[in-house]
Amino acid sequence: DDLKADRAIVFDAVEQDADALRHAADDLKADRGFMLDAVRRNGLALRHADDNLKADHAIVSDAVQQNGLALQHAAADWKPDTRTLPLVLEAVKRNRLCLRAYPDGLRGDRAIVAEAVRMNGMNLQHAADDLRASPSIVFEAVKTDGRALQDAADVLKADHTIVRQAITSWGSWGTALEYAADELR
Repeated sequence: DDLKADRAIVFDAVEQDADALRHAADDLKADRGFMLDAVRRNGLALRHADDNLKADHAIVSDAVQQNGLALQHAAADWKPDTRTLPLVLEAVKRNRLCLRAYPDGLRGDRAIVAEAVRMNGMNLQHAADDLRASPSIVFEAVKTDGRALQDAADVLKADHTIVRQAITSWGSWGTALEYAADELR
């Protein structure tokens, strides 16, 4: 048990493998200063932080800066502020299919979803419902990948401009039209 509470030993282990933190003493995983240092060494250590710390902006932003995939371990209601939004957008750019792993609060953020669908239109399937009904978001998604039409809100499956773009991006009339509204088939 002494080893599980030894900061130096746990830090060394976290640098090698973030999952080593799961064996650390609970007191360390709940210690804000310790966790700031841990996520700076390995952003994925956020996964094993105390739940209260998964909503801490400094800890989450440092984790994401170290490893963009760490964002998937943030608290479900964590949202970026003006300081952390650029870090999140950079993480989205580096990880094309990231949106599916992100907390719900981020799946409803317009800027984050817009960047995610620009990187890969299929990220639309993981966006919040209101953004799947947004003409500008859906247009960007089908521009990147026409298959994203299948995940658009029904009203947008009847939008001529969006369906035309999906067909153009997909390169197959029949396949894209499969997801279009009946009146456009």
